[in-house]
Amino acid sequence: MKFQVAAQEQEIEVTMEQGDSTLIFMGFNRAKVTHEVVLRLTADNLNGYHGPVTKLIPPNTYVPMVTLQYDPTEPYSVSSQYSYLAKPTPDEAKLQEFEIKRELLESFDAENIPVIVFYGEGCARSEYARKFLTRKKIPFKYLETSKNEYYNKAMFALIRMKDPNITQIQYPVIMTLDKLDYDIGNLSWYLKELASEFK
Repeated sequence: MKFQVAAQEQEIEVTMEQGDSTLIFMGFNRAKVTHEVVLRLTADNLNGYHGPVTKLIPPNTYVPMVTLQYDPTEPYSVSSQYSYLAKPTPDEAKLQEFEIKRELLESFDAENIPVIVFYGEGCARSEYARKFLTRKKIPFKYLETSKNEYYNKAMFALIRMKDPNITQIQYPVIMTLDKLDYDIGNLSWYLKELASEFK
C-alpha cells in the first residue's frame, strides 16, 4: 500500500509505503538539482523514529528516509511534515546557472549581446556604467529591475546561485557570458577591465 504525504510541490515528494509491520517514508526528487529534505513525524505505537530525518536527495532519485516498525495487532498513528531546500552540487549549480543565463538571454532577446547591466531606478552608478559602455561601443542591454518584476526575479535568481542568503545588492549588477558581478567596489576600475576584454 502506498500513500502520498502532504506534497508541497511536485518536484519534491515524500510518500509512505506500508508493509506487513513497517511504514517506509520515501523521498523523491524530480528537480534538476540536489535537495536537502527534512522529514518530521508525530508517531504513536511506532518504533524507529528518533527526531527529524534529514537526507540529501540527488535529482531524479527515490530514497528511503526512515522505516518505522509497528505491531500489526496494536493501533498506531502517524502524521508527517516535510520541508526542503535546494543544495546543488558545484556541477549542478554551474549547469543551472548556464541554463538560467541562456533562458534569460533568450527572453531579453539578447543572445548575441555580451553584456547585460541590471540597474535600479535613479542609480548614479548604473548611469555611469551605461555611459561608459556606450562611449566604448561595447554592446550591452540595460535592464531596469525596480519596476520590472521579471528582471528583478531573474537577477536575484542568478545572484543567489553564488550567495543563497543575499537580500540586498549595490547596483549595477553586470552579467557577461562567463560571470556575474554585483556589489562592485571600484566601478571605474571594473569597467576599464571589462572594456579591455572587448578590444
